[in-house]
Amino acid sequence: ASPETSASPDGSQNLVYETELLRTQLNDSLKEIHQKELRIQQLNSNFSQLLEEKNTLSIQLCDTSQSLRENQQHYGDLLNHCAVLEKQVQELQAWRQGFTILARLVLNS
Repeated sequence: ASPETSASPDGSQNLVYETELLRTQLNDSLKEIHQKELRIQQLNSNFSQLLEEKNTLSIQLCDTSQSLRENQQHYGDLLNHCAVLEKQVQELQAWRQGFTILARLVLNS
């Protein structure tokens, strides 16, 4: 048997030392695992917040797009109404001009 595994006092001390070393390494590993678990929880929380923000922004984008479509439709309706009014103004101006000519003819005769 090797001196390290014999029942000598040096072998016992070595075994105690190795046991303590392994215990320390185990505790360090457990602490590291715990820190990584905490980091994973933090990342999951951040991910959830980002997902919620994305959903909120998606809803806002849909609402804004709908509003833009409605505004474009309203703008088109207003342009059509302006075109109708311009045509009516032109018709009234032509009628007025014709009426003015007719009035001059009547007054001059």
